Amino acid sequence: MTDLSVTARALKLATRDLYRALGGQEVAADFAGRSQSRLSHYCNTTNPAMAAEFIPADILVRLEPLTGIPYVTRLLAHASGYALVPLGVASKEDRPWAGRLADLIREAGDVAAHLADSLAEDGRVSAADVVRRDLHGEVREAIQVLVDLNAALGRLDSG
Repeated sequence: MTDLSVTARALKLATRDLYRALGGQEVAADFAGRSQSRLSHYCNTTNPAMAAEFIPADILVRLEPLTGIPYVTRLLAHASGYALVPLGVASKEDRPWAGRLADLIREAGDVAAHLADSLAEDGRVSAADVVRRDLHGEVREAIQVLVDLNAALGRLDSG
């Protein structure tokens, strides 16, 4: 077993998840234009000789869009102190503004309600509250509404 940091191990495991989502290393290798054995280095957590080998950016940008899930990119963003959210979706382009406002109020209200419920119980928000009330998921949903709203505003700016 190698002595990988928590972040390095997470990156290698996310790379493994990416390959699995594509149908395995052989399929990923075809899309990446590299050999299966080379790709295996990027997700190997046990061989010390491969500990410092991670998926290159050029391969990552070829593979992740094929799955629709930013397995590795999400971890890279988090390691740099950022949250990764999808860009606004074009399918909502023709939505009425009142509906967008309602979504914003509802999602922000859900976050506020869950926090208020936690505080009402014992005056604090605990790790158990975060899990039980899926606060991370609720916040992500609110952020997504704001990202979609920002995309709609951007469409107005650009004509």
